[in-house]
Amino acid sequence: MTMQLETKQLAKSYGQGDAYVQALHPTDLSIRKNESVAIVGASGSGKSTLLHLLGGLDLPSAGTVLVDGVDLYALQESERAKFRRQQFGFVFQAFHLIPILSAEENIVMPLLLDGRRPDRDEVRTLCEKLGIVDRLHHLPGQLSGGQQQRVAIARALAAKPQMIFADEPTGNLDSKSSKEVMDLLAQTVRDHAQTLVVITHDEQVAEGLGRTIHITDGWVTEAGDLH
Repeated sequence: MTMQLETKQLAKSYGQGDAYVQALHPTDLSIRKNESVAIVGASGSGKSTLLHLLGGLDLPSAGTVLVDGVDLYALQESERAKFRRQQFGFVFQAFHLIPILSAEENIVMPLLLDGRRPDRDEVRTLCEKLGIVDRLHHLPGQLSGGQQQRVAIARALAAKPQMIFADEPTGNLDSKSSKEVMDLLAQTVRDHAQTLVVITHDEQVAEGLGRTIHITDGWVTEAGDLH
């Protein structure tokens, strides 16, 4: 079963005095189980800050994130890291693939770190859906940008997380590859009844998801209804 995520007066600030920045103003937000959500904003609007807080990657200045009632920021860092590993999957614009490992080794690495044995047949099936099954033994440097992004998506999905967080997953791709990646990502999370949260500045990407949340200068200004 997928998770319900809520924020309670979640906020983030940096610096002091003249260097003080309120990156995220106090925010109450709810993301329902099985929902696909786009968080849309211009560069510097606070959307990546929000995603990092929702995914437990950064510490808030105030407020908290509740995941099925679990207070994410009441956990010790080691507990929060384990929670992230087991429940969340992340896809970043920069891919974050390990250059000396093959595509397949990159995909199964989170499972191995968590002490789980990868199901090679399931990994292969996932990679067939993503169109990279013939690239599994290649190093990241031998792959195109689109192929590397598909490897990153496979890595996020292989551990069967309840929630997928994707930060500008199409930022390095041309429009055709962008649409392919988003269609594949959306279809895969539907197939596995996962929750998807995508950070994007691209309204076309947002339109393909169930709900759009807008953020401007650290303020969550709109949470559109499902359409």
